[in-house]
Amino acid sequence: MPKIVVPVGYPMGISHPADDAGEPAYYEVLVGQDQATLTESGQRLWSLAFSDHDAHREQRFTLQHLENLAQANGISDPDVMGSLLKSGLLVEFEVGERSSIDFLKHHNLHPNGMGVGNTPDDPSMFKIAVGGQVVLTLHHDLYVLWSGSIRFPSMWDQVRNYQKYRTGAPLSGEQLGYLFAATVPVILAAGAGYLDRT
Repeated sequence: MPKIVVPVGYPMGISHPADDAGEPAYYEVLVGQDQATLTESGQRLWSLAFSDHDAHREQRFTLQHLENLAQANGISDPDVMGSLLKSGLLVEFEVGERSSIDFLKHHNLHPNGMGVGNTPDDPSMFKIAVGGQVVLTLHHDLYVLWSGSIRFPSMWDQVRNYQKYRTGAPLSGEQLGYLFAATVPVILAAGAGYLDRT
């Protein structure tokens, strides 16, 4: 399975200098205790990493896929991708492999959407809305992990805590972690959450 890539951080938009010193504007992204500054190309590439919901859902949003999107959108600076990876604003991991657990250990998920809940017709599936529109439906286990991850130091800590209270669960904690890690890109692309590093 090839490595997929996800964006990390919270966008704060463009920042123009307060005086007329001739300094260029830059884009801000909050990540961890830091504030990353991006050029326009960097911001455009980072934003593209949230796009293509289908590719995220089908687990084919790789660096190559992102490079193809960058070329299609006129982003030609070869150093931008490496800079985003080095700064941790883009992160790779392999679905279903140990790197998925490492990814969960070093990042946390902050819910952005609003929980809508389930229905009597399908009580195991829970909806998430953004801007009043349902953007995602998750199985109960994943919904609980999405909604509660902000209360724990990392997504892996949330998975381990949740696993303690699941009775008769068919999945081990590690299997649940793999499933959650594979779901995170879809949550990000739907605008229902953002990642931060621990």
